[in-house]
Amino acid sequence: MTLKFLQPTIRQFGNQSMADEERLEDLFFLQDEQGGAQLALDLDQKSWVNLNRDTSLPWNGLTGSYRLALVLPEGLEGRLSFEGAVLDDDQQYKKDRILHREAAFLDRGTHCLWVDLKGTRPGKHEVQAKLYYRKGFEDEDLVSQTSLIVEVADYAYPEDQPFFLDLWQHLTALARYYEVPLWSDDHFKLIENYIQPLAEAGQKVCDLVISDYAWAGQACYQVSDNPSSLFEYKIVGLSRREGELVADFTALDRYLDLCLSYGMAEEINLFGLLGNWDAYAFGNPLVDYEDPIRVQVYDEDQGTVSYLRTKAELKTYLGLVFDHMQDRGLWDRVKVISDEPNDPDRFAKFEDFLSSASKEAISFKHACLHSDFLEAYQGNFESNSAISSILIDKLDDPDSQIWQKRAEMTWYSCCFPQNLNVFVRSPLMESRLVGYLTYAFGVKGFLRWNYCLWTANPNRDIRYKTYKWAAGDMFFVYPGANGKPEFSLRWKQLVFGLQDYRFFKAIEAEVGEDQVQAQVQRLTGDIRQMTYDSEKDTIDTHYQDDFALLQTIKRDCLALLEKK
Repeated sequence: MTLKFLQPTIRQFGNQSMADEERLEDLFFLQDEQGGAQLALDLDQKSWVNLNRDTSLPWNGLTGSYRLALVLPEGLEGRLSFEGAVLDDDQQYKKDRILHREAAFLDRGTHCLWVDLKGTRPGKHEVQAKLYYRKGFEDEDLVSQTSLIVEVADYAYPEDQPFFLDLWQHLTALARYYEVPLWSDDHFKLIENYIQPLAEAGQKVCDLVISDYAWAGQACYQVSDNPSSLFEYKIVGLSRREGELVADFTALDRYLDLCLSYGMAEEINLFGLLGNWDAYAFGNPLVDYEDPIRVQVYDEDQGTVSYLRTKAELKTYLGLVFDHMQDRGLWDRVKVISDEPNDPDRFAKFEDFLSSASKEAISFKHACLHSDFLEAYQGNFESNSAISSILIDKLDDPDSQIWQKRAEMTWYSCCFPQNLNVFVRSPLMESRLVGYLTYAFGVKGFLRWNYCLWTANPNRDIRYKTYKWAAGDMFFVYPGANGKPEFSLRWKQLVFGLQDYRFFKAIEAEVGEDQVQAQVQRLTGDIRQMTYDSEKDTIDTHYQDDFALLQTIKRDCLALLEKK
């Protein structure tokens, strides 16, 4: 039985043994910064293992079990968690899920566990991992141990530095997976459980879906392999009473107020009103409007469900929604968003129609896969988002308004490109690099369409639309049995990378951007040497998958302050 600490940016395949070069010798944190490591446990037979202070027994009782625990000095906080493996598209099991349970049978072989750590007191601290064994009513015996030096800088984590995190929320998926009524009290308990860590990570945007099936279920109706419903439903109740449309904003207000209370409504995005998907394949109930805005309505007099059918009815509904947001005094935060717009003239007509339904001017926002759309766009660029390949193609282009206005924008990845992404198959360093690349690109934040959208049974199979989506593309967190998220290793590295970004911005304020960029691009590589291969859908990048270098960069950034 052996133990060793490992770098947090490596990923274990199955129960493979871990190489000595992946061993972690020390960790470097800012004061009050969240961090982590991994711990490898080698077992010579299948064994029952408890974590932390858990002492629960397996079905076969007192036949012998192990307990693995951390010994933490004052000034360090920490906790151990099992890592769960998921089946990736290449048919290999890979560790990605950080599990809630604290006791399990582990097979013979090597098992990586996740270690959450936080340093609250400057100085060098030693954290120990100890493995105990007991059988019957005997006392525990210490059978193995290892240690790790954690250095906590005398520099507080600058949590007040802004990072514009824009992850789409998919609230319908929570009700669907946990089988609770949509917008019920049980649903909102789940919603709060899931938005709390999102807010803690720095989420700035509250998403309100205002129509039904805005993405047409991501074409799930065409996918018979691992069939899963991915349809989204509006958060506004709508009925027809004596021929008049009546809107119920109870659920919308409840969610909006929740987001406001968690500080994640700096911006409010209205989805499902601009550039909805699959007008031809999935259909459009509107007889006189091209954009397939699908809005269910309950007829109270007839007791039947129908859809808005005309542009005039749609305009009435839009007016109710816009008036409500304006009456709440939040209109200056509201943006109507489109996902992957492609025709500037067509979308300008859509925007004109939406504007005609509002008493006040509307701000629009676009997540763009096509550079031509943004280059021709004449509206406000604030919070528009460009996929990574566009930014790379437009690097230093003086004629590109995308590049010239990038400081107002975010960047994103989705099912494209095939690398420099956050899939299960992606190196974990690529999740960490989100913060570094945001800084290197000079944009204000990061957008992604995923947070908690799942297949029908993600505990069994997370693979879906494998011809287009890589495993993990749909989510950063898994559904825990207790109604709370189980984080992925990708989520942890994403959050740590955002912390790094805030640190870089704080150092920049003291020493200037040039010196910090020089440090950041030691890890990312020179971004001006990046190129995008559209045929292979890959980015030629020269980043270093080197956790030791990452730590050195943070130390060297602090050293810049001493040279002022």
